[in-house]
Amino acid sequence: MSTDALQDLKWPGPHDGITCDGCKKIGFEGVRYKCSECADFDLCPACFLLRKETDTHKKNHNMVPIEGIGKPYPLLLAFFQAKSLKIAVENQEKEMLLLKYSGTPDFVVVVRCYRQAVTVEVKGQNVPMDKMKRAAEYITRANYGLPRGRFVLDDSDGDLRFRMSFVWSGLPPKVLLVHFGVAYDTATSTYLRYMNHFDEILRGDPVVEVIKKIESK
Repeated sequence: MSTDALQDLKWPGPHDGITCDGCKKIGFEGVRYKCSECADFDLCPACFLLRKETDTHKKNHNMVPIEGIGKPYPLLLAFFQAKSLKIAVENQEKEMLLLKYSGTPDFVVVVRCYRQAVTVEVKGQNVPMDKMKRAAEYITRANYGLPRGRFVLDDSDGDLRFRMSFVWSGLPPKVLLVHFGVAYDTATSTYLRYMNHFDEILRGDPVVEVIKKIESK
């Protein structure tokens, strides 16, 4: 898939396999209206507004609205494929993607899709237990100056990562991809910006001075 093809992406049919009994459209978008009195009767939003009737279904029947929700996972997968980014782990059931980057430092990016939000995490640095206090001070000061996202340190195993999220629910596909592109670039660049100086923290350089040097650039 080319980058241009991303412009044509649409939400997967939120009501896949469901046929509107008014206009016969299959897999329609928007709210699905299901009759609570007929055995199997559904209307798309347009037919519901027109109060479509059949021999058995009447407009005074009680209709139950069912929200249709697209999912971001297929779009994000297409995003990486379009940009020729190699996915190391793909778990469709958990809606999770993992990408590995080799360099200085090595790191991985984990993308997770939740009901209403997408989270991007960048990790690769494990902090020695005897350096936990200095690392905690470092990320606390780093987080204070960050406009978006934050560093998180697990004091049980020294796992250090940068995390940021955004709410995707209600966004059109193209807007979601713009938000994701910003989140992905921001997360990776912020992680590298601070982790490229982490060795200075480990060897005992003053935390305040390291932060000042980073944020003055």
